[in-house]
Amino acid sequence: MKKLLYLFLAITVACSDDDGNPCTYDSTLITSEATNITDTSATLNGTLNVVSQNCDDPNNTEQGFVISTEIQPTINDIQINVNGTDISTTIEGLEPNTTYYVRSFLTNSLGEFYGNEVSFTTGEQRLNIGDLAFGGIVFWIDPDDYTKGLVSALVDQAITQWGCYGEYINNASDTAIGSGFSNTIAIVNNCSEMNMAARVCDDLSLNGFDDWFLPSKDELNLMYENLHLNGLGGFENGEGNCCNGWYWSSSEGELNGNAAWVQSFRDGQNGFQATYDIGIKNFENHVRAIRRF
Repeated sequence: MKKLLYLFLAITVACSDDDGNPCTYDSTLITSEATNITDTSATLNGTLNVVSQNCDDPNNTEQGFVISTEIQPTINDIQINVNGTDISTTIEGLEPNTTYYVRSFLTNSLGEFYGNEVSFTTGEQRLNIGDLAFGGIVFWIDPDDYTKGLVSALVDQAITQWGCYGEYINNASDTAIGSGFSNTIAIVNNCSEMNMAARVCDDLSLNGFDDWFLPSKDELNLMYENLHLNGLGGFENGEGNCCNGWYWSSSEGELNGNAAWVQSFRDGQNGFQATYDIGIKNFENHVRAIRRF
């Protein structure tokens, strides 16, 4: 957010009353810093103070704020009327990642008067679970940084083996969110099979992105909970042969190297995760690639 020093704008108009006493009209307009800024909204704040001596105050016709993406906005731009002395209002429908300029204003029989100008910049647009973005469908957003997260490819990439049956890959044993990428690299570097699940994802170029990988056990579960249970992602629900509805993760499952973690997307199995018996590495299960943003 860009911050500006407050400049108090005072307008003084001199005249006289019926008895010839000098009449002064002082109007002070202050535009304060915007607050509560999001990607599409902000709260505008300011103060309007009118003091007159020996004359009637001219009635304010309109007062509040003017706002624009150009400097020095006027009533010909977006105008928000707000009554009172200490004025504040929240404006919605702003464009994400955009700088806006704001001035307090009032109009009366003496003319148009404007306060100092302040500016603010709206945040990056927030994504939601299920949004189509970054080459796929969003299924996780980092709670500490909403600009980061994970997307799933919109369709399955293959039904194939995990690979490396009988060989335990220690560097692919992590199950946590954020570990699918490193697991995938470890599998590709240690297994020679061409059509194994991790290599299918690693070789994938889809929707302008080529950094896809096989999800970890916990990442796969997020896909089940945040997408499949909400009818999103087009996952196989188990109709058909024995392998339909079971998806590979990139997480090693057994120290003897014979099985890796899989998850059921089959109706009625409540997202069951297992190694044996469905996770035997030379069995064929579904592959769905994901990527980070």
